[in-house]
Amino acid sequence: MHTNWKDDSYLNEFKPIEVVVMNGKLEDAIHKFRSIITKEKIMSVLKAHYAYEKPSEKKRRKRRESVQRRRKMEMMEREKDMFNNLE
Repeated sequence: MHTNWKDDSYLNEFKPIEVVVMNGKLEDAIHKFRSIITKEKIMSVLKAHYAYEKPSEKKRRKRRESVQRRRKMEMMEREKDMFNNLE
């Protein structure tokens, strides 16, 4: 019997991912698969459950993600303003 000291219950929240290879284009299918995994944040959840993250590292990561979100929102606002100025 395999004894695992980590709780694997988080794996139940994932659904199977299926990507169809069309016309033998395996590279396109791999790209699509990776984009799905990234979009659904599957790897970040697995990484979070795989290894311990020190509080200082967690704090840095959260701050970095916050900056990225803020920059993205600012960029979207600028684009929205530019679009509104064209009208």
